[in-house]
Amino acid sequence: MSSDLRARVAAYCAQEKLFHKRDRVIVGVSGGPDSICLLHVLCSFRAEWKISLTAVHVNHGLRETAGEDAEYVKQMCGEWDIPYKEYCCDVREVAAEKKMSLEEAGRYARYEAFADAKEAYGANKVALAHHMDDQVETILWNLFRGTGSKGLSGMAARRDDIVRPLLCVSKEEILEYLREKDIAYRVDETNGENTFTRNKLRNQLIPTIENEYNRQSRQHIVGAGAVIARMEDYISKQAEAAVKKCVKRLSKNSVLIRGKAYRKQEPILREAVLRQALYDMAGTQKDIGQVHIHILEELMENQVGREADLPYGLQAFKTYDGICIRAREKRSAEKVGNLGDSDLSGHFTFRSIELKHANSWKKYIKEKRYTKCFDYDIIKSGLKARTREPGDYIVIDSAGNTQKLKYYFINEKVPREIRDTVPLLAEGQLIHWVVGYRVSEIGKVTEDTKRVLEVTYRR
Repeated sequence: MSSDLRARVAAYCAQEKLFHKRDRVIVGVSGGPDSICLLHVLCSFRAEWKISLTAVHVNHGLRETAGEDAEYVKQMCGEWDIPYKEYCCDVREVAAEKKMSLEEAGRYARYEAFADAKEAYGANKVALAHHMDDQVETILWNLFRGTGSKGLSGMAARRDDIVRPLLCVSKEEILEYLREKDIAYRVDETNGENTFTRNKLRNQLIPTIENEYNRQSRQHIVGAGAVIARMEDYISKQAEAAVKKCVKRLSKNSVLIRGKAYRKQEPILREAVLRQALYDMAGTQKDIGQVHIHILEELMENQVGREADLPYGLQAFKTYDGICIRAREKRSAEKVGNLGDSDLSGHFTFRSIELKHANSWKKYIKEKRYTKCFDYDIIKSGLKARTREPGDYIVIDSAGNTQKLKYYFINEKVPREIRDTVPLLAEGQLIHWVVGYRVSEIGKVTEDTKRVLEVTYRR
């Protein structure tokens, strides 16, 4: 059995191209059977594969026996001539600080330690001891949480600098290997407790499935995950082109998913487009499930102005052109998006012109997009450079009829994501100029104008 496991791991590593000559590998070693098995197997291939190993142990400080675990790993590394590095952290403190569960905080601490060790030792790979049973738990857990095909494919054998050489073998095979080699290991007593979700899957659900339905359930679940992984790989390659066509970066904090281009894609690629846009904005895939993709799908078919909240402080809303995803903005009730005089005033220049000839007013009615002229004598209370506020309105015709700025933006199909940033020239709540769009009918230069106020906006 031991030689069989070693041969299978070697074949799997070759198939997945997990290692290359002169790789410097950090091995995560807790002291449990899985990581001890991984360390021993890699040690046995060290000379043949021409790789170097460094064992990293993370002491979470959660168990009374944690110090004994660390001492055991250090001892084994000494016997096998492997450099050893220990990291200590208070996982409870990490969980409180980052508002995580203990499971999440432990994982965070481990990966932080691996990253630090990788840099310190000049390593280019991190080997972890996840095995076939862990893969089953991961796929089921993702399924129950409402994942897409990405989650159903399980853990990858190789992702960036992380490699998992034992995904091809079961826990039972690992234990048998250690028995045959007469290698001791530490036992985490909390693994038998059903406090954590993973433990419940491992100790209750999976054995029930095997006993009641199919003894080969684990192999079938892993096999299905492998099939889905290959499908996901193909879809992701096709999705790259679709994302380029459909997703437009508007700013650092917002993207637009173009509705017209989106609808031309096959349904499976539409989902990939939405998922990738959401991943990019969130900066992570964690806690983003199928329910959030359904929200975006429904929003795409909804009316303009509808919006929805998403994880990581994101908000999506329907625009005329599709869906905009952006960071949620905090607005005060009194003023919406007001940048203040000092911020916007620097973009405007003003010039006062006295009209001395009868027909000279005509030259000041010519339309230029970023230079406008006004009858200076009509402006009574002074102008303010700002962005929109509640109650803003614009005069839309010579009869003096007005329209709320909010409805002007809607009627002119001004994208919602930029309405709070459109520069305005205002006199109280009266908007004289919506920069880039139009001026109010009141204040325009006429044959009766005596003084012209020429205003130029520069970006």
